[in-house]
Amino acid sequence: MSKKRKKTKRLIRGIIRILLFLIALAGIIYCIILLTRNFGHNNNFVNNVAKGITDIFDNKKAKVEEYNKCLSEEYSDKDLTETLSNKINETTTFLNKYSASVGYIEPNSKFTYKYNENKKYYAASTIKMLDALYIYENAANGKLKLTDSVTYQPKHLLGASAKMKSKKYGDKVKVKDLVNYAVIYSDNTAHLMLLDYIGKSTLREYGKSLGAVYTLNTDFCGETTVNDSLAYINGLYTYLNTNTDDANELKGWFIKSEQNYLNFPDKNIEAAEKYGEYIGYYHENGIVYTEKPYLVSILTNYGNNESIIRSINSKILELHETFLNERANRCNEILK
Repeated sequence: MSKKRKKTKRLIRGIIRILLFLIALAGIIYCIILLTRNFGHNNNFVNNVAKGITDIFDNKKAKVEEYNKCLSEEYSDKDLTETLSNKINETTTFLNKYSASVGYIEPNSKFTYKYNENKKYYAASTIKMLDALYIYENAANGKLKLTDSVTYQPKHLLGASAKMKSKKYGDKVKVKDLVNYAVIYSDNTAHLMLLDYIGKSTLREYGKSLGAVYTLNTDFCGETTVNDSLAYINGLYTYLNTNTDDANELKGWFIKSEQNYLNFPDKNIEAAEKYGEYIGYYHENGIVYTEKPYLVSILTNYGNNESIIRSINSKILELHETFLNERANRCNEILK
């Protein structure tokens, strides 16, 4: 075939494609005209289509808003599904075999579970959570400075003071450092120095302002219940959620706290906690940072027994996840 004939064939094919395109375009225009006539005048049809699309998106947006509202609403009887009720009963049955008190709060919805919540325990070093919260919250409000210092005196000396034992009488120690020692290392001398700086009556009233009843009601540690402990933890959770540099610093110290039995290392779940230990008492109070955090207080008469604390907290984690799953299932119905 000559080059001229090939060129001619290509030209014909090009013309045919153009003609087919024009025919198809004409057909589309014709259909639009027919549809427009069926729906009235041109503007009515376009407006109807636009309105239909808008209604679809508005309906979807409304459903999403209702769904998000459902997820964040406060706990009510409609959350108490058979599955959640069974898990609550299972948790109580599990705890019946322990001499312990347990409190749990899902802070977003305020879903709460308490076991033996009115039993009083010696607070021991759990009171140091309140020291830290008072200092940092009042520093944020401009009522004190983290760089303020306290002079170390013989009256402050107590055993179990890992960080202060390197200091000598007359040394001035910043309150920020004292909080660090009290939170991470549970330093008792640091606690007495902070208590001297704050004032026992002032700290007692501060605890009451959070909702606690037994703050410093006896000696320099006082007594506590699950209800008092949860009041401290909730106050700490609220402050840490301000996400300031100081708040994040304090959060990091609680996460690094020695003898942290509330975390789940195998699941990469951290916990900001403060333990308390004295003779037969051992307690863990804190915030467990699952995808949606929860607050927990575990007060016991077993001494330092890591396995018991971890077993109880694992059961609380199951309860927490059951509640969240049941809430999500109920709210997902809105999107269908």
